Amino acid sequence: MNPEQLEPKNLWKNFFALCAIPHPSHHEAALSSWLHQQAKALGLDSRQDIVGNVIVRKPASPGFANRPGIILQAHMDMVPQARSDSGHNFAKDPIQPRLHPDKPEWLMASGTTLGADDGIGVAAMLCFMEDNTLEHGPLEFLFTVNEEDGMTGAMAISSTALHGKYLLNLDWEDMDEFSIGCGGTIRTQAILHLHSLPVEEGWQWFTVRVEGLVGGHSGIDINRGRGHAGNLLCRLLEVAPGDYTIGDMASGDAASAIPREAEARVGVPPFETAAWQQALRLEAQYIAGELDDSDPGFNLVIQPTDAPAQAIDAEESRMFVNLIQSLPNGLLAMETDIANAVRTSSNLGILKLSNEGPGAIFLETLCMVRSSSDIEKEGVANEIDDILFKAGATTKRTVNSPAWTPEPRSALLATASHCYQNIFGKLPVITATHAALECSLFRPVYPHWEMLSIGPTIRNPHSPDEMVSVESVAQFWHFLVALVKEIR
Repeated sequence: MNPEQLEPKNLWKNFFALCAIPHPSHHEAALSSWLHQQAKALGLDSRQDIVGNVIVRKPASPGFANRPGIILQAHMDMVPQARSDSGHNFAKDPIQPRLHPDKPEWLMASGTTLGADDGIGVAAMLCFMEDNTLEHGPLEFLFTVNEEDGMTGAMAISSTALHGKYLLNLDWEDMDEFSIGCGGTIRTQAILHLHSLPVEEGWQWFTVRVEGLVGGHSGIDINRGRGHAGNLLCRLLEVAPGDYTIGDMASGDAASAIPREAEARVGVPPFETAAWQQALRLEAQYIAGELDDSDPGFNLVIQPTDAPAQAIDAEESRMFVNLIQSLPNGLLAMETDIANAVRTSSNLGILKLSNEGPGAIFLETLCMVRSSSDIEKEGVANEIDDILFKAGATTKRTVNSPAWTPEPRSALLATASHCYQNIFGKLPVITATHAALECSLFRPVYPHWEMLSIGPTIRNPHSPDEMVSVESVAQFWHFLVALVKEIR
């Protein structure tokens, strides 16, 4: 089956149109304008706000004017993750969807994230805008920017922008579940200026690379035992014997993604290279054993390379590695009263050590703390701040979003559960997610809203292995149409 033959045809048509318009986080302007123009062409009331959010209004269908207003909401942006050999430029290249070669019931992309998170939600909203045969009360469509890297679109929504009573967030990733709550987040950005020196003559330089990891979503996959490329690279360097100097390092490019690859240029005295490499490869064997079940693709590559113009000295290189290793990272606490639910975690999403000019090396980190407990969230973020501050770094919190507290007795949840059972013959799983949802930012602005997060089944979001179940997209659309009709 070709992707063009998938059902429901209009939804997939819209999704493939989105794939043709580059829309990574912070680069949604073209897609925002396209959505705005699509709404105008349909004769709908549409406006773009100052940050690029698009709000569209569609009147109720005949006989439904007295129904309460419903807001359908999804985010425009996608996480830009690509395999190192893909050559993909997210700022200008379209996403290339394809059916999985071994599992044709799943759709994926060629070497990159697919953007089903949250492109399927956006495509479904477009279908509601286009189709005048659907039955519904007054509809508002909220397309937000930059959900994946700070939720700044949701933050910009004013208390007078929307008029509905119920919000359906179309950003969930399991057709068998409804999410009615989420954890809060804090993002901490740090900058540290390190002194550098010209490299030692005669030292041998190597590219040390950690690769082959699965990565994934730092909210959904943080408890799956997957490797963090930057931490593993620093762990390898931590056990290395003797002196070495670091010229540069890079790991990750998004706070919400677990880094899959990391690379550093490292200089070693010529008489120590054999023992140094042997120590790294031995530690890599231990790591491979630890990750055998959860992340079996782990691989260490050590290759000779050219020396940089400057590097941080041996003492500061050790300090840097120890600093990164000391930051809280990964799964930190599980919920005590909800089975298999993560309560608190932290993800070092970006680690970058780069040349700033003669005599200076620049370290940048971006950590995302998630927790359903505001006390624990603040505690972990404060610990990160303290560690980095003592090292001489300047820190800044770029996002601090609250948790979305579940409301298990809401009328919307009851209606949605009844509708789901009528269609599928079973009740959905009701859950709250460790990942962040924009609902957490809507709650303080619209405290009267009842909210629910739903969506098709997506696996491996925020990684090049992202894929969406074709069957679940059809189920999601069928359910959404029925639910919107049923809400009263």
